[in-house]
Formats: sequence, structure tokens, C-alpha cells
Amino acid sequence: MKSVLTQKELSERWGVTVKALTDWRRQGILQPIKNLPVIRYGLEYIQEIEVTTLEKFSPLDRKRMEIEIEKLKKENERLMSIVSNVLSEASKLIPYIK
Repeated sequence: MKSVLTQKELSERWGVTVKALTDWRRQGILQPIKNLPVIRYGLEYIQEIEVTTLEKFSPLDRKRMEIEIEKLKKENERLMSIVSNVLSEASKLIPYIK
């Protein structure tokens, strides 16, 4: 039995395009086998992803959401810093308001 899958094999198995797999890989959602000169996915890893669970999200959806949450946390921190700076500067004007 084969222990690794090519991108084409995985795309056929999941009924998605190779581009979708590439996008997921670039987003960190899908992890290929490391240190190979070509992109291959471990069959055991893929089967773990495919296992039906009672969770609301599939493992791919969960990973995608975790990445999105991290992006939003960073954006929130940046915006909070901007608001803090604006409030700090605005407070300097209070003595001049009559």
C-alpha cells in the first residue's frame, strides 16, 4: 500500500483542485512531508484529517479558523495601539479647550 500521496492524487481523492491544495499549504492549513524535493502528503496524516468526528468543523476548517483568529488578534492589537495613541494625543489638547 502506498504511504504517500502526490498533490494530484490528493486533489482527486478530495475532489478539489491542485490550486486549492496549494493555497491551503501556503496558508499553513495543510502540511506536506518535510525535507522532500517534491510535495508529498503522508497517507496517515491525510487519513487523520479525513476521520469523521463529532466536532462542528473538519480539521481543515478548524486550522483555517485558527489562522484567521491569529490574524484578527494581531490586527486588533495594532488597532488598539492606534486608538491609545490618538487618545493620548487628544488628552494633551484638553487644557486648551474652553
